[in-house]
Amino acid sequence: MFIDDNTEKALGLDKVWKSLPISGQLGREYLENLEYKKEKKRLNLEYSELSKMINVLKKEEAKILCTKQLLKNLKTLKNTFTKLRNDEVLDEIDVFELKYFLYHYNKIAELWHFKMIKNLWKILDPKNLQTYDFYIYDE
Repeated sequence: MFIDDNTEKALGLDKVWKSLPISGQLGREYLENLEYKKEKKRLNLEYSELSKMINVLKKEEAKILCTKQLLKNLKTLKNTFTKLRNDEVLDEIDVFELKYFLYHYNKIAELWHFKMIKNLWKILDPKNLQTYDFYIYDE
């Protein structure tokens, strides 16, 4: 966070953060790296976006619950991307985690009508089994 620990404790933010029902690793990391907004114009923009999101949440409760379930299973791919940036070969675990992430991303994309990542999925699931199980094919 970009507020020092003393200020965070004085404002009671540490208690607020701990009370939030965040179950996924990605959400927790996002929260820990959250940048505080200080400018009035930026705060108003964030408030406007938040208001829009609240309206979506009210209308799409079933989708939200499904998305929440999918998101809480996701883990960060930082190590995998670091290996790729360093031209390292991915091991089976890296490929499985990538496929697992992509499977869940595509489920969310399908639910919300986002663009799915199909080209990479075809490589990771050449038999089109539509599962995140991982198998190295001999073919």
